[in-house]
Parts: sequence; structure tokens; C-alpha cells
Amino acid sequence: MQIDESVLLRYFTNALNVQEQEVVEQWVNHSQENKALAEEIYYIYFISEASRYKNSLDPQMALERIKQVNIRPKTTFWSWAQRIAAILFIPLLIGTIFHFTRQETVQYMETHVSPGMICAVDLPDGSKVWLNSDSYLKYPRTFSGKTRNVYLKGEAYFSVKKDKKRFIVETEGVSAEVLGTEFNMDAYPNSPFISTTLVNGSIILNYKGAGKAEQSFAMVPEQKVVYNKKKMSLSQKKTYVPNVVAWREGKIILRDTPLEDVLWILSKRYNVDFNVEQESFKDYSFTGTFSDQQLSVILDHFNVASHIRYRTEDPEMTSCGEMKKPQITLY
Repeated sequence: MQIDESVLLRYFTNALNVQEQEVVEQWVNHSQENKALAEEIYYIYFISEASRYKNSLDPQMALERIKQVNIRPKTTFWSWAQRIAAILFIPLLIGTIFHFTRQETVQYMETHVSPGMICAVDLPDGSKVWLNSDSYLKYPRTFSGKTRNVYLKGEAYFSVKKDKKRFIVETEGVSAEVLGTEFNMDAYPNSPFISTTLVNGSIILNYKGAGKAEQSFAMVPEQKVVYNKKKMSLSQKKTYVPNVVAWREGKIILRDTPLEDVLWILSKRYNVDFNVEQESFKDYSFTGTFSDQQLSVILDHFNVASHIRYRTEDPEMTSCGEMKKPQITLY
């Protein structure tokens, strides 16, 4: 297959099959000249898409479409694409959100991180938030009320600047109140739980307990609290904090970590779904540190350590024409 501008454009619009995509990626990584051409085509494509949808008559639809620009995360080729997307996306996002919310009394900002990516956000009060793969954060342009409220879907690490105003993270089912502290919150909508890990400082968790009665729980450092959405109950334990927050630095740190927890970490990091055929596998636990390794390397480690084999199934299309996550079966 001869690689030219038209093929690169089809690549960025996901119009190539898997085999053709691999050929393009090998070609791009072959030389700096090829990489430079790919960068130029990607820049033109992204600007074109952004401008077209920014000028749409429906700002909300424009925003949602721009959020769907797909950036494949795991090859060397895509490391520069992530940086380009971040540079171009931030001013466009700000402009779109402002246009959409300018009629409201409170103007909100929104950040949605693509699968496989990590993003850092500076809040108006000087607090900082790191967002994990496929996460969403909504916050006001300025914290003008009596509290500092943000809304989270997904996973985030919060470093909250100390202030007399309470800082409140709202999720679906649980809210966390702090003044100045650092903590991790895992609150993906498709997960049956919401987990909060306190690094330092203090947190008051507010949640609905049995009978939907409002309840509160005070956390202490190095404590992990898990809220079961279905049972509306809390469980807590002392935890190894580096294991929980390693994703912020692009690492995976396991220390006698149960397979179920390992697969949840991998599913977020690599945007895949797992099926476990052997029920006995759930009794296994693993220890190790992985940094920038491909998923296959980690799964091969499992095979060596516990003779767990795996197979990968190609992603399928939904009835709406969207691509499902790749499926990996452990057997």
C-alpha cells in the first residue's frame, strides 16, 4: 500500500481496517520525514474538524462531536498526536463551553479525556486535578459561591488548595467534602462501585445508605473506602497508596493485588474489557511494576506467573455504528 496524504487522512478518520492501520503506523515510525508529513496531515485534519463543528448551529452537539475525535493511545507514533490534540483542543473547548453557557448565571468548564489518555487540569482556586482515561470533569469558571463544587465521572486525583471554602466533589451517589487535601476518586458510571483513597488531609464522604438515608463517613490517610452502588453500603480498609495513584504517572504498581482489581486497572488504562473463563483465577493476586509496557507484555507476565492464557477478539460495531471495546478472554 502506497502511503500518501489521502491514506493518512483516511487513517485519522478511522476509515482503514486494522491491517492497513498497522501498515501506516510502521511507515510513520520508519523515518522523521514520514512522521513530519503525518503530523502535518493530522494538524490540518484536527483544525478542519474543530472549526467545522465549532461553527455549528448547535453548540452542545458541536462539543459532543469534537469530544469524539479519536486518538489511539499506545504507539510511539501517537505520543505526539496526543500533545497536538491537547494544544489544539483546550482553546477550542474553552470557546465552545463559553458559548454554550454564556446565557447562564454560572459559566461552567468541561474536560473529557479520551480513552487511553491522562490529562491535568488547573482549577480556578489553584487546585489541580489529574484525570484518568475516559473521565469527565465539570467545574465553574470561578468559585464564587460559599463552596467549591466540581462534578466527576470517571477517575481523578485531586490536589486541593487549602481555603476556608469547602471543596466538594460530586459523583453519582457519593460526594466528598474537603478543605485542603490530596485524594483519589474512582467513579466510573459503568462500575458497580465508587472508591475513594485518601493520601493526606481529611475527607467527609456523604452517601445514601440503606433506605436512601443520608449518611456520612470521616476518612483518615491511607484509607480506601468503597461504596457499593447496588447495596448502598460502605466498606473500608488500609491500602497501599502508590498502587492506587500510580496511573497519574503512567505506571501500574501491583503489590499482592487481586486479579479482579488488576483487570479493572488494565481496563481503564488500555480501554479494553475482560472476560474470565476460570472462576479459580479470581483467587490469584500479583506483584510487579509496569511502566509504558504494552498490554500484551503485562498479560504475558501473568502467563509466566500463573499460567493464565489469553486471547484477543476484534472489536465489534454497535447498532449505532460505534466501535465496541476490544474483548480479552483469560482462560
